[in-house]
Amino acid sequence: MTVRLREAMTEVAEASPVVWVPEGLFDRARRRRRVRVVGTALMTIVVLAGMASLAVAAVRGVVAPRPATGKEDRHPPATVGRAPRWVADLRDAPLGRVQFAFVEPDRNGKDARLIVVSGDQYRQAALGGTLSPDGRFLAYPEGQMTKLLDVSTGRIAMESEGEPITWSRKGDFIVLSRSLDTDGQTEMRVVSVPSGEIAWSFEVVPPCGAHHVSLSPDNEAVAVGCQQSGTYLYRRATGLDWHRQGRDVAGPQAWAPDGRTIVTWARYDDVYYGELFLLDVKDGHSVGTIPTANGGVAEVIAWYDGLPVVQGQDWLQPLAGDPRFLMRVESATRLLVATETIDFAESRPQGSIDAGPLLARYRALLPHVSFAVLATITLAWVLIVRRLRRRRRFR
Repeated sequence: MTVRLREAMTEVAEASPVVWVPEGLFDRARRRRRVRVVGTALMTIVVLAGMASLAVAAVRGVVAPRPATGKEDRHPPATVGRAPRWVADLRDAPLGRVQFAFVEPDRNGKDARLIVVSGDQYRQAALGGTLSPDGRFLAYPEGQMTKLLDVSTGRIAMESEGEPITWSRKGDFIVLSRSLDTDGQTEMRVVSVPSGEIAWSFEVVPPCGAHHVSLSPDNEAVAVGCQQSGTYLYRRATGLDWHRQGRDVAGPQAWAPDGRTIVTWARYDDVYYGELFLLDVKDGHSVGTIPTANGGVAEVIAWYDGLPVVQGQDWLQPLAGDPRFLMRVESATRLLVATETIDFAESRPQGSIDAGPLLARYRALLPHVSFAVLATITLAWVLIVRRLRRRRRFR
């Protein structure tokens, strides 16, 4: 049977006419196949990107900013631990009010992220920011502008030209610095918060590379400390009032609450000395000193029991009472404190860290995860369709 079948098939083949294959037929078929594959791949990428965008938008709707709730503890933690690796963004998971913030370095010692804290709730925010004393706003520079982030809503409350320098004692005004020319000439603006209205402004003379600025309690005068030239006092009504060589304004709240004196550092031969010197607001003459507990240079950020509260790179210390650190941050290159939200009488043990809602913490990964999941689903669908087509051909 097999031999007869073979002979019959041979006869049929010999009797059939020759089929000539056109030149380049297989090459053209391969090119058409490549075009179909590339087109399918591009369409798949477009569809996946669209679906990933829709998924992220849907998640953003689920994780819409909601102010945090819970009882506010005004006592700061005695020791602040390093923040978890994944922390929710302040814009995605707002806090009712921020108490302090610190800048964490990366492995190379460079500033990596700003962590803002309320109680034991941690959030991440833009670098370069500065906290209002009432803990309601985070001001940070972006290009030539200052943006004011409302920490209770995660929304921008104000935009104004200039770089944020310091806040008023109550947080109702912010001082912005604006460069006027390439020679370093600078204009200071006292801006109302959150309206953005310029209350008054003045030019700083002479130009200098760094400023330490403090607003008077009534917001009608500004003390400007320049590393090269000393301390200058500017009044809203009269402009430049006086200048004192060899002194630099010792922090954002260097102006005493009674408005009579300004706390300064001594600077001789490019070296700062830890002792704090009081200057009379009327004429800039020295009227006394305040020794610091650890002898180091520290910024005055508030007043407690008639004496300054000072801070360093990673510590906070009231000078009233026993010389002690009220708070230490394990890893920080800079510390910011919303002074009106803190009780400087005592500290407390740190509680369990709340890094924010789960979806808000890992939001940065959502586009990648969504794309990977959708790509897997699409690949599985393509393979199944191809397999079904092959089965139909051989039926």
